[in-house]
Amino acid sequence: MESHEEKLHKMIIQSKVADTRDVMKRKAAEIERSKAEARMGGGGGGGGYGGPSGPVTYSFGPGGAAGSAGGGGAGGFGSSGGAPPAGSGRGGGDDGFGGFGGGGAGAAPSRPAPGAAAAPRAGLQLGGGRKGAGLLDAMRAEGEDVVSSASVGAGLADLDAAAPAPAPAAAAPREPVSITIEERVSATLNRDGGLEGLEVAGSMAVAVSPAAAGGRVVLTLAPPSGGFDPAFQFKTHPNIDKAAYAGEGVLALKDPARPFPAGAPLGVLKWRLASGGGAAGAEARLPLSVTCWPTDAGSEAVVNLEYEANAATPCDLLDVTIAIPAPGPPTRVTAMEGGGDWRYDARRRVVLWAIDLVDESNRTGSAEFVFPASDPASFFPVEVGFHADASLAGVGVGSVAGVEDGAPVKWGASTSLVADGYEIV
Repeated sequence: MESHEEKLHKMIIQSKVADTRDVMKRKAAEIERSKAEARMGGGGGGGGYGGPSGPVTYSFGPGGAAGSAGGGGAGGFGSSGGAPPAGSGRGGGDDGFGGFGGGGAGAAPSRPAPGAAAAPRAGLQLGGGRKGAGLLDAMRAEGEDVVSSASVGAGLADLDAAAPAPAPAAAAPREPVSITIEERVSATLNRDGGLEGLEVAGSMAVAVSPAAAGGRVVLTLAPPSGGFDPAFQFKTHPNIDKAAYAGEGVLALKDPARPFPAGAPLGVLKWRLASGGGAAGAEARLPLSVTCWPTDAGSEAVVNLEYEANAATPCDLLDVTIAIPAPGPPTRVTAMEGGGDWRYDARRRVVLWAIDLVDESNRTGSAEFVFPASDPASFFPVEVGFHADASLAGVGVGSVAGVEDGAPVKWGASTSLVADGYEIV
């Protein structure tokens, strides 16, 4: 079978052969006319363009004309009136064109004037012009799938429009000292609502610009009332003065003459809490408790969910999600309290209960999902997600000052808490 490219190649060759044949026919006709004029031997007075007497020959240059068999010079294009040059054979008249008729015999055909630009010759174009359109139409008639250059260009324009815009460059810190406090909390709860394990890992990073007292600053922590929870273990960077930290809660470099690295965040403090289910007060540190109660109701499986935010951690939880494994969407949802919406994620095969904000107004909530009959164990593990602008350890900064004069330095801080590996098994 012939491929698309082979058909296109053959049609291009056929088109070129046809063009060449047409050119040869025109040349042969011109030669025959020239011979006929030569045989007439200078007859015929010079009629103007369209005149009644004398054979007509055509010029191809913009300023000269091909002399006839008896011709001398020819008039320029667009000239009018007046007597023609001697030997031109041009008739009188005011037709706006130069004379084409011939006078004396033996004149060779004229050539374009030196420096005259040759008329452009149209080449073969695919997808544009009559010939190209004929090729494409013929190929379409044979059932070929032909895409025009215009449609390709439009497609490329669409791709450019759909291309994602380049990501903006990271914004520079707004203040001379930028402090970032991050925490991740992981928890494992059992199906009865009890805590199996809890882990909190946090860190503090400081980025100091040279404009902040030459990069030589000290940070003073602001612990929560009553001090830090002794269950948290803190560790400072090796270059931090441990005596100043232990005695005054101050984060300063051991060498007072040494500045903080310019522009590069430096991790100055880390902390960690790890406790099992039997640890004293472990459940009191849990930011969110979730209970899942699946029940076999014969022809149906009823799943009751309940959440409760810990009042001992007074922070609002954002984007709370509770994901329950499910064989399909629930047949009905009843008794949803605490707000939020639910949807079935077919890709993950889970039912998602999403609550934008959990605060004092909805610290507790519940929902009931009804499914076709299923094994209660198939609705585990339940995954929980949320984040908050807070620190479970209560880490915060009270002030930032220069090393030499103790003058206050402008600073800014961001704090984030993220649930990572928070589930009911």
